[in-house]
Amino acid sequence: MGTHLRVAQVYAADPIQVLEMLTNKPYINARATLTGALSVESSSSVQADGTINLEITRSLPSQMPSFAVAIAGETLTVTEYQSWQPATQNSCRGTFRVDFSAPLTFLGVATMTYDGVHTTVFTEGDFKASIPFSAEKLRTWHVSKRSAIWKKRNLSQTTGSRTTTRLSESHFTAIPMA
Repeated sequence: MGTHLRVAQVYAADPIQVLEMLTNKPYINARATLTGALSVESSSSVQADGTINLEITRSLPSQMPSFAVAIAGETLTVTEYQSWQPATQNSCRGTFRVDFSAPLTFLGVATMTYDGVHTTVFTEGDFKASIPFSAEKLRTWHVSKRSAIWKKRNLSQTTGSRTTTRLSESHFTAIPMA
């Protein structure tokens, strides 16, 4: 049994602009730095049908509980694969796979919807650990850690406060919404 995660992010832009931001290399690097990455590498490709594929690899301090350090080590390598369909003015969809150097994976989907002012990105998926005796401990630990990282990025779970991101040509700034 995996641990399910559902997160909503709200941006003051349409899905085309949000997809442009999420696939922008400076934004990817800044996001990785904000979440504590020691290093980050990313690459992207665009398919003939307009699908954008991203591969993002980050090295993070593992900060794992003692029972997991023997398995995962002092640093954690996280490789994220994203595949985004072309965005329209009203929607976009992407799939995710995240592989960890620990025996943990995340598989999920992201859907964007636009209300005429804001785009909400719902990311939903499951964490699964491959070592049964410690799987639940690792999943529980990682979900709590991931939630803290998203809050640090001024993002929120669907039950939390809404957040918007102001887009500009040179940088992206997260601003809490009322």
